[in-house]
Amino acid sequence: MDNPEDTKYIKDVNIGNLRQRSLRSGAISISNQALRFILQTGSTMVLARLLTPWDFGLVAMVSSLIGFVTMFSDFGLSTATIQKASITTNEMSGLFWVNFLAGLIIMTAFFLCSPLVASFYDEPKAQYLTMAFGGMAVIGSLGAQHTALLERQMRFGAIAVCDLSALVIGVVCGIAAALYGLQFWALVIMQAVNNGSKIILIWWKSGWRPGPPRRTKGFRKLFRFGGALTLANFLGYANHHLDKILLGKFFGETAVGFYSKAQGILNRPLFQLLPPVMKVAMPMFSRLVGDQRRFEKAAIQLSEMATFGGCLLLIGIFPTADWVVDIMLGDQWSQTTPIFRLMAVFGLLEPLAWLLNTILVAYGKPEAMAKWRGVTIVIVLASFVAGLPWGVIGVALGYTLSGIATRLWLIFFVG
Repeated sequence: MDNPEDTKYIKDVNIGNLRQRSLRSGAISISNQALRFILQTGSTMVLARLLTPWDFGLVAMVSSLIGFVTMFSDFGLSTATIQKASITTNEMSGLFWVNFLAGLIIMTAFFLCSPLVASFYDEPKAQYLTMAFGGMAVIGSLGAQHTALLERQMRFGAIAVCDLSALVIGVVCGIAAALYGLQFWALVIMQAVNNGSKIILIWWKSGWRPGPPRRTKGFRKLFRFGGALTLANFLGYANHHLDKILLGKFFGETAVGFYSKAQGILNRPLFQLLPPVMKVAMPMFSRLVGDQRRFEKAAIQLSEMATFGGCLLLIGIFPTADWVVDIMLGDQWSQTTPIFRLMAVFGLLEPLAWLLNTILVAYGKPEAMAKWRGVTIVIVLASFVAGLPWGVIGVALGYTLSGIATRLWLIFFVG
């Protein structure tokens, strides 16, 4: 006899009202990101003057290396929850417990591997940082399915409230820790408090509570989708973080500090716009897969917006890089300016790449995205290695040229 929970479906948005819901959700998400941008920019300006490039570099080095493992914490299951045409409460409960188990496994792996990370960078403090990030992996696993549920139902107003509230709490705690003299730990405290606060708020806003774990018929398909997406995300993470790992290994924390801050300033405007738009686009495209005409129309409109946004980013950043760095970070970060200017060119095609990835996942084809990223990682790694003899500038140039080449190729690959 079938379990009643196997046929009890999660409530979804009305597809007939999808356009209006998407526009409203998009406006809410962009407004949320605008406020996040203000808060994050303010916190960066304060912390860049309270901490040193070495502090930022150490955290960036460790997080870049261990981030390969965190790719497996979600296993693509939150995206599977959003993408699936319909999903039962029992399936979601099962996915929640899988996420939690993955978080525990990753925490254990981080604790066991922390001496190896310290040895790789020849920095004892890296061991304790690795262990701290392991604890955060468990915290993050507790909210994956709750966040996915809110995104599936396009309740982006609730997500915005949780995001902003948690960010404010995290920033206050991080700045207080920096003023207290905790150095690089201030950055860890800020992230940990932010994550923990968000989990509590997400549980409250979603209203959903997981039931006991049960095996259901739909699990195999969800895991197959999640596995392919995890592989694609793993390769994508490698594309974006191998540069910092190589710089940390051969040039040390300060070099990574300058480089990662240049990358951070570039990514900040990109990440204020792209994630909220794509989070709205994902459930929208997933619900429109059966309606080819509406799907294509929405894809064309968003691709035009993405291309226009990339052009604006390049025009705005390239000639103003010097004073942007000075205002954002202060005098001690002047070596970031030429790196930032080089990376600005990379931002031209990044919005379009995000859109094409979103379309592939909505279509249920994460395997195609994994194939593309598997080929491009060879190009990216070769570019970084070729740039190493010229130090940070050489790696930044490799980052920009390989990024443009692989994203141009993506357009033809998907087409």
